[in-house]
Amino acid sequence: MGQGGLPPVGLGLTTPVATPTGWRPAGEIAPGDLLFTMDAGAVAVTGVERIDLAARVRAVRVPSWALGNRRGVSLAPGQGILLHEPLAEELYADPFAVLPIGALVGWRGIVALPHGAVPMVLPRFRAPQVIYAARELLVACPGEGPAQALSPVPFPADQARHLALCLMAQDLGTALAAGQAAAGTMPS
Repeated sequence: MGQGGLPPVGLGLTTPVATPTGWRPAGEIAPGDLLFTMDAGAVAVTGVERIDLAARVRAVRVPSWALGNRRGVSLAPGQGILLHEPLAEELYADPFAVLPIGALVGWRGIVALPHGAVPMVLPRFRAPQVIYAARELLVACPGEGPAQALSPVPFPADQARHLALCLMAQDLGTALAAGQAAAGTMPS
C-alpha cells in the first residue's frame, strides 16, 4: 500500500514522458528536468520518488492505444490518470475524471500484472500537474508535500469503479450495435 493505506502510485521506468527535447523514459527524469503538462506547458520537476511495488501489489498494464498511449505502459494501481469522457459529465457533472488506473482493469485490455516487485517512479512538481505519457495518456502527478491535492480532484474509489464499469458497458453496447448493424439486424 502507498501512503495512508492508499494504493501506490507511479509510472514504470520505461514509460515515455513528454519533455521539450522529446520523449524520455520516466526512469531517467531527475529534479530540474522539464516535463510538458496539460495546463502549464513545460514545468520543472522538483523531485522524483522511487518506488518498488511490494510483491503483494499488482502493477497495471495499459496496452497500446487503450488510452491514447502509443505503446504499452505499466503503472502502479493507484496512479491517477485523467480521462475526458462525456459519460463522466452525464454521471458526475464533470467531463474530466481522475481515476486510479486500477479501477480501469478490464476496460480496453487493461490488466493487472502478476504479483511481483516492479520499480516505479513518480515525478513531483511544486503544484499538482497532469503530464503526457506515451503520447496522449494523461498522468496526474502530485505537488510538493503530502497534503498537495490534485486538480481536478480524483474520484473516490467507488465512483471510479462505477464510471469504469459504465464505460465498459458503453463500449460493449457500441460493439453489439455495430455487429447487429453489420449483420443487417437491429433490435426493435
